[in-house]
Amino acid sequence: MSNGPTEKGSASAVSLVDSMRSQLEPLLIRVIDSLADDGGTGSFFAAGAFVQDLLERLRSVTEESDLLRLFLDISLINFQDFEFSAAGKRAIDTLLVECESIAQTLTTANPPH
Repeated sequence: MSNGPTEKGSASAVSLVDSMRSQLEPLLIRVIDSLADDGGTGSFFAAGAFVQDLLERLRSVTEESDLLRLFLDISLINFQDFEFSAAGKRAIDTLLVECESIAQTLTTANPPH
């Protein structure tokens, strides 16, 4: 007996997660690159470790719920005691806007029951 629709739905969810991961990964890398361009301000290493951890977690995401949890953690970047250059702040703003857009897409595609 085949679980056709379930398998298709699962494959679709994986494809969606892969697509969203490919949208976010370059944005996180841009934030990391902006830190390297800052020349090592006081919070450089802590910020770099924080963003690198987010990138590694993004690369291991397999489910939409994992993405939503990651978005919450990404939003914490504004509440950390990190200093960013103007370019870094723009990269973070772009990342946060993209996360918000993806989160809205996920919640629209999967409304609560």
